[in-house]
Amino acid sequence: MTQFNSLGTGLVYSTYLGGSSSDQGNGIAVDGSGNAYVTGLTFSSDFPTTVGAYQIAFAGNPTSSNAFMTKLNSLGTTLDYSTYLGGSGTFMNGDQGNGIAVDSSGNVYVTGRTVSSDFPTTSGAYQTTFSGNTAFIAKFELGLPVVASLTPPSGPASGGTSVTITGTNFIGTTAVDFGLNPASSFIVNSDTQITVTSPSGNPGTTVDVTVTTPNGTSLTSPADQFTYLNPAPINPFSPTNLKGHQVKNRFATQTDYVNILQWSAPAGGTVPLVSYRIYRNAQLTQLIATIPSSGPLQYEDHNRVPGKTYRYFVVSVDALGDLSAFATVKVPGQ
Repeated sequence: MTQFNSLGTGLVYSTYLGGSSSDQGNGIAVDGSGNAYVTGLTFSSDFPTTVGAYQIAFAGNPTSSNAFMTKLNSLGTTLDYSTYLGGSGTFMNGDQGNGIAVDSSGNVYVTGRTVSSDFPTTSGAYQTTFSGNTAFIAKFELGLPVVASLTPPSGPASGGTSVTITGTNFIGTTAVDFGLNPASSFIVNSDTQITVTSPSGNPGTTVDVTVTTPNGTSLTSPADQFTYLNPAPINPFSPTNLKGHQVKNRFATQTDYVNILQWSAPAGGTVPLVSYRIYRNAQLTQLIATIPSSGPLQYEDHNRVPGKTYRYFVVSVDALGDLSAFATVKVPGQ
């Protein structure tokens, strides 16, 4: 593809367009912004296509071509859109595009020849049955915005995530929606990039992010999906007001020294507490008791040695089985 200046004395740009096999351009059109649209035929399985294009995989073979349709930006530096268009027919070298036109809304029209019984057609079109070595006409709505990717593709349900949308045809964007919810704010950085702030959503749901311009709203695809994350559970808080003391119970023939622990339930946490565990060591390997959270928050450790100081480590346990950091207390003996 080559553009000369208006005097024909110099090149504005000149570029190859093709893959590793035989390629040929047969028709070209230019829109009011100077973008060029080309159609032709390609035998290349690596002909350049763009993310989100209609047909990104070659359907022909080394002896059977597919048509292609490519949009090159006005500077000749970037492919705004490029797609194969064809089936697997092998008669008379395959499918090819011969003519191309573009209207003021950015819709592109391609005509040519197909020898493929599986050439792509649309539901309700004038003729959807192949009759052999047949002409075709195809319309591409390139005026519609296309969302190719989201970065990042997920965020908290509370909203407020800065998301970069990449794609095409973003100039003139009037709305960005996350499912049914409009974005909190957005900035159109270029025709191929938007920065948007996600609105709030329902935890654990995935929605399509759509871009709307005067030409219409982007079609949905897996590339435009944004997931609202479930909130991460907060580990339970440690027991509070942990205290301990020793009492002496005299019986007829013996004395029982009892260490009594008492504590209060912590405030906060996202998951209900189910119990408290009492350990003898900070490594939490010597469990001595489990106290239900619904009962009295107290534990009695009987038959202790008089005059010896004991240390206890108490943790909260929530319904998910998560443990809090331990609270600790020393109980001196009498």
